[in-house]
Amino acid sequence: MKLGYVYYTQRDYQTALINFDRALQVLPGDAYAIKAVDNTKMAIAGSRTK
Repeated sequence: MKLGYVYYTQRDYQTALINFDRALQVLPGDAYAIKAVDNTKMAIAGSRTK
């Protein structure tokens, strides 16, 4: 999760998503990881429209 947040703040959303997905593999169903994945996917979609 920590690595995901680091990459997210650097706007490296693809790498952030990889790390959040890894967190979900370790902690299936974790609410924070699920929200982080959702937020990151929205950030990726938003960065493509700009």
